[in-house]
Amino acid sequence: DPIHKVSIMPSGGALGVTQTLPNEEMLNLSTERANNFIAFLLGGRCAEELIFNERTNGASNDIEVATNIAREMVTEYGMSAIGPINIKKAPAFGYSRDEGSEISEALQAKIDTEVKKIMDTAYTQAKQMLNKNRAKLDKVAKALLEKETLDTPEFEKIVGKKKFTEPVYSTSPVLA
Repeated sequence: DPIHKVSIMPSGGALGVTQTLPNEEMLNLSTERANNFIAFLLGGRCAEELIFNERTNGASNDIEVATNIAREMVTEYGMSAIGPINIKKAPAFGYSRDEGSEISEALQAKIDTEVKKIMDTAYTQAKQMLNKNRAKLDKVAKALLEKETLDTPEFEKIVGKKKFTEPVYSTSPVLA
């Protein structure tokens, strides 16, 4: 989705925010779009590591949301090698038998492996995108330090206007 606003102004417990607005109403979530969104969510953590060689808790909410999407892909949407299964929602990282979900330890291990695979692949893709576009990342960071908030035209002036026919992350080609 196109970037609507980028800000380093603290808001609602977040130290900054990147807001997107969809071009169209989304009724279905494809595997490709879900993977793209997870990579987008992990971009902040990847940028921390790339720029500061450091990890902070600043990306914790994005990591939580990304992990929840990955887990839903595996346990609800049938978007993994496990196949078309649906398991009741339960607390993150494990399904409690107290919650009424009866799954084996072996299946739980498979779920955890698949979630980790989705997260690792998206994380690698986000790092590759940031490394490839490091000059643009630096320009955006500089502009944010000067202005604190960038709207769509200001952001596009720095990074260019993206054609949204090409996905950021694609499951079809081999990652370079």
